[in-house]
Amino acid sequence: MKKYKKYNDSGIEFIGKIPEDWVVQRLNNVGKFSSSGIDKKTLPDQPIVKMINYTDVYGNERRILDNKKEYMVVSATKEQKENHGVQKGDLIFTPSSETEADIGVSALVDCELPDTVFSYHVLKFKFEKEVNHNFKKYLCNNYNVLYQFSARCKGTTRQILGRDEFKNTLIILPPIQEQKAIAEFLDNQTQILDWLVEKRKQMVELLKEERTAIINQAVTKGINPTTKMKDSGIDWVGEIPEHWKVKRLKYLAEIETGGKDTINREEDGKFPFYVRSMVVERINSFSFDGEAVLTAGDGVGVGEVFHYVNGKFDFHQRVYSISNFKEILGKYFYYFIKENLPKEIIKHNAKSTVDSLRLPMFKSFRVAYGTREEQEEIVKYIETETAKIDKTLLKIEKEIALLDEYKTALISEAVTGKIDVRVVA
Repeated sequence: MKKYKKYNDSGIEFIGKIPEDWVVQRLNNVGKFSSSGIDKKTLPDQPIVKMINYTDVYGNERRILDNKKEYMVVSATKEQKENHGVQKGDLIFTPSSETEADIGVSALVDCELPDTVFSYHVLKFKFEKEVNHNFKKYLCNNYNVLYQFSARCKGTTRQILGRDEFKNTLIILPPIQEQKAIAEFLDNQTQILDWLVEKRKQMVELLKEERTAIINQAVTKGINPTTKMKDSGIDWVGEIPEHWKVKRLKYLAEIETGGKDTINREEDGKFPFYVRSMVVERINSFSFDGEAVLTAGDGVGVGEVFHYVNGKFDFHQRVYSISNFKEILGKYFYYFIKENLPKEIIKHNAKSTVDSLRLPMFKSFRVAYGTREEQEEIVKYIETETAKIDKTLLKIEKEIALLDEYKTALISEAVTGKIDVRVVA
């Protein structure tokens, strides 16, 4: 793409030169920030309003807040409605995040939203100088501004960006007509890039579904299509090969919980340590050595997260370990339980998630299986077929990452004038 004819030094080291008629401003000179103090409560005798919350901004790929979104419904006083309502053209910022990289994201109020306020988790920025409406989406959602936010935030468990840091952030303002041209260019280009990413994400989901189907078919029907079938007696499994067995887990393996507490440990050890089922940390000491399948006993991850271990390990007191397998291979069981335990949980609990998995239910979990030779063949088949899918998934995920990187770079280049996107008549 072409460059502008003449550039001047921006005075900002990490930005360098900008087109000669562009200006650098502090956000405080362009508008004002405000907070609301409005929480998620609904109190009697207070008007009901819609509220823009943190999650409406963070993760909002479109960077748009409009009447197509569903907002939380809360109550607010008459004074809060008057002082903390939003208007078309306002920007809503996230002043905190778990990581430095995610702080300071903003979304544009794209249309009038009657009876809508913003929560105490976000900040509102109201413009006092003229800025093109569509350009506002890109004003701060670009690397050069987000870099300043990341560099200035503070915190330990959660990163916080203070009001003064927001106010003193440096932004670049092109002339108003160029703002319009840049916004139109970026709207068009990012729409194309977002479409390409969305198509690849759809492909990823289809491949994951295919992967799941391959595993489920293999561990419930086997891999010989000519085998005679019989009813398994398990609703969600259906028919299984005629010669297969069905036994409860308590007859096929030992089940126990760990003895470790919730103290976090540095990842400087040699062997895996399974904590809270979702997180793999590392320690220098270990208590177990062998083949095991681990899954959550309670908390986050019940029926969702499974680990297969063949070596030295340790695990948390809220994690179940299934080991010392009889008649079944640990790796075969790993695939079987991943596909079928969630279905049994849903069947018995009438909901997709549970807080805990009780030992009696776990011991009664039924496993369908064939001979050891069949199990070995099934494991080999699953790993061969899923490896092909995983290779394709990795390629697509790299493509998505490259498209996202290109989008980020394109926005940064356009809003700093490194490229001239104006259409010359």
